[in-house]
Amino acid sequence: MAWSVLFATISAVLGYVFAGYGPLWFGGNDAVSAAGMIATISGVILGLACLFAPHRSRIGVSREREA
Repeated sequence: MAWSVLFATISAVLGYVFAGYGPLWFGGNDAVSAAGMIATISGVILGLACLFAPHRSRIGVSREREA
């Protein structure tokens, strides 16, 4: 439960900051949707969790060797 709260907080803060200041860092003039950027950051965290989960097999590793 604590991990969920931590990742939700990270998504909210980074999404809000990137929505407001991200386009300015890349030369844009307008901000983007905060809700969309929060969802994007959440998706990135989910993707990293799926990629680096200890019980998931990596590319090139067969399940037969894990048993």
